[in-house]
Amino acid sequence: MSRLISSFRFVPIQLFRVNAGKKIRLRDYAARKGKSFDVVSENGLIKPKALDPSSYTAPNGASMRPLVLRQKKLVRGFLGTNVVVYAIDEGMSSVVLVRPGVYASDLSKTVLGTILPEDLILVDEGGAHYSLQPAVEMSLRDLNQKISDFLKGHATLYTRNEWIAKFDKS
Repeated sequence: MSRLISSFRFVPIQLFRVNAGKKIRLRDYAARKGKSFDVVSENGLIKPKALDPSSYTAPNGASMRPLVLRQKKLVRGFLGTNVVVYAIDEGMSSVVLVRPGVYASDLSKTVLGTILPEDLILVDEGGAHYSLQPAVEMSLRDLNQKISDFLKGHATLYTRNEWIAKFDKS
């Protein structure tokens, strides 16, 4: 069980997602009992757990990390031949979240970061670990597709070797 430190409707810092191939395929506890998993479905659906910090439990989405030693070790040690790393850069936006689903342009207030779609939320779970999760109830298939689409449109895709050459000079 992890505790929720904070949640965001935007990406506040540069984050990386290590993945086996371009498509996101989160692992459900129901199908993997006792092995590594990314989400726990309830009646076939992934719940938006981060909306209630008092009862939040992890894991519940796609793990992401900033450029820290643990991230470098993950990339170097990730098993498989089709390893890719998505990099989402922080950015500047003049779009501000007023309340869930309502955005307003306000040039006096800016949000640093890439704005997330309304149905995704980014959770800071502490220890330089973030998780891209559902902000609304959805099937695992839909969550995988929404995260894949978001990364395809807002992240830079690197092969393992490209990422190491650019980010891991150690």
